[in-house]
Amino acid sequence: MISYEGRPTWKTTRGGATVVGVEDGIEWTLDPRLDLCNHSPTGFAWGYSGSGPAQTSLAILADWFGKQTDAEVDRILGVLRIEHLESPPTLEHRSWREYLAICLHQSFKARVIACFENNERFSLTSDEVAAHVLTIAEASGKAGRWA
Repeated sequence: MISYEGRPTWKTTRGGATVVGVEDGIEWTLDPRLDLCNHSPTGFAWGYSGSGPAQTSLAILADWFGKQTDAEVDRILGVLRIEHLESPPTLEHRSWREYLAICLHQSFKARVIACFENNERFSLTSDEVAAHVLTIAEASGKAGRWA
């Protein structure tokens, strides 16, 4: 199982952090995915509702969705009541996985990332990410919009 870990690199009010994925003792630093949305070119953060936490949320969801099977992506699209077409609704998104990460990251930030203690380590398992994504998707699908 994958664990996502936030690690502050210095004690400041905001910023100065890395986020890594860990699976079976192997670590990788998450790409902030500025190519998808440039919220915070200065880096990751958490514990408040701002641009750094938005970038953290996007990076985690982009990594997590990138590791999901086609069946799981289709399941989430179904919960959101989106018909899976050949390509995402806009050409700027290269895949449904990236589209879903973009669409859900602000809700994920508010529900999860902003709630972590600012400048303290955090850990989030892939199962916890899945549960939050499904809850957000279910709320969004019922409302007929992104929650």
